[in-house]
Amino acid sequence: NIQKLEYNLHILKERDAENRQTVDQFRKKIHKLQDQLSKYTAKYREEDEKFKGENAKLTADYRRITEKFKDLQKKYRHFEYLDEK
Repeated sequence: NIQKLEYNLHILKERDAENRQTVDQFRKKIHKLQDQLSKYTAKYREEDEKFKGENAKLTADYRRITEKFKDLQKKYRHFEYLDEK
């Protein structure tokens, strides 16, 4: 009976060692994934700010061009009206 208990203790110690290795591997993997998440989050924020700035610039350009186009249409109508007189 003592031999069986010693054998079971030996098996449990081996399993404990294996489980510790597995836990250490998972800890390393979690740390690596957290680092990647931080890196990609920072990259996302950077790109988001860049694109927001670019979008604001393009929006302003669009508004400016639209106003010029409306002004040109107004002038065209005015000259067309004068030509018809």
